[in-house]
Amino acid sequence: MNLNTLPKFRMEAAKADLRNRDVFQELVEAGMELASVSIEEMADKLNTPSGTITRWQSGHTAPTLAVRKAVIEYISSYVGAA
Repeated sequence: MNLNTLPKFRMEAAKADLRNRDVFQELVEAGMELASVSIEEMADKLNTPSGTITRWQSGHTAPTLAVRKAVIEYISSYVGAA
């Protein structure tokens, strides 16, 4: 995925198959970069330990599908506000 601009990120996020952990990982990583948000900031915003965000970003773990959807929706809105 080429997610180097906000419109591309939003387009890909809207149609992404979040059942795929690799897709989720890419979106988390790209979204955080586009928003210039740190792991600690994202953890605070999502009320989640920073280690969890690190594991999502690196692809070591992923939350349930419902949580993945909510996280990507949140990142999309956060990226839009950045």
